[in-house]
Amino acid sequence: MRNLSQHTGTGRRHRRATGRFFLFLAVTLLIIAGIFLLYRAFPFEISRAAGEEMAPAAGETQTLKQIIPAGSGATVIVDPGHGDTDVGTKGVSTGRLEKEVNLEIALKLRNVLEGKGYTVIMTRESDEPIAAADEPDAKVRKAADMAKREEIIRTANADVFVSVHQNFFEQGAGAAGPQVFYRDREAPGYELAQYVQRALNEQLGIANPRDVNSGDYQLLRPGNQASIIVECGFFSNPEEEQKLQKDDYQQAVAQAVGSGIETYLFEKNS
Repeated sequence: MRNLSQHTGTGRRHRRATGRFFLFLAVTLLIIAGIFLLYRAFPFEISRAAGEEMAPAAGETQTLKQIIPAGSGATVIVDPGHGDTDVGTKGVSTGRLEKEVNLEIALKLRNVLEGKGYTVIMTRESDEPIAAADEPDAKVRKAADMAKREEIIRTANADVFVSVHQNFFEQGAGAAGPQVFYRDREAPGYELAQYVQRALNEQLGIANPRDVNSGDYQLLRPGNQASIIVECGFFSNPEEEQKLQKDDYQQAVAQAVGSGIETYLFEKNS
């Protein structure tokens, strides 16, 4: 009787274990089926909860440009025009020096470009001399400054060079608006200039938009990268001069230039 009782107890335990297994399996299958039915009923909400940042905005189609990081390893040289003893032009209403505003906008442009994933090389980050700091002769010091900038451009192996400036028209205060310069139509800067000019005109809402222009300027010559000079506006126009000193407008200029550079590099590499 003892052996039969042990055998009967073992059988009961086996049946209970088997029953629990099948109960667990049934509950698991019910949960999976429920999740599947919920997903079929509310697919957008579930995918949004899983990763809202992956979905394109309403009414938009996600493009390759939105998926691939903008930077893609590109390098941009940002040159705040003038500096040190070379002050550039002077604002007609406030007396602000061009070199100061150039640096303010250029630093904002650096931040915009780095935010897009680009490597940024600055020719200067302050008003301290970048060459011949102990040279008392301003002309010699300026020549050394320009030679240093040319060296940076030649050795950087960059994709883009952009020099930030403010314009001035001696014959009157009416001239206004940003304008982008390239060396010549055979240079890669010609295409870049058009993208940046278009972005400036559109994003800043320029009433009388300017077109790109050419000029054989010294810093547009070295290197094989696309090189441009951006004249952000006119210091000879009192209204525009004051606007160019406002932080929000400077940021808008930097955003527009960065947008034009981004479009150029994307089109170039696509």
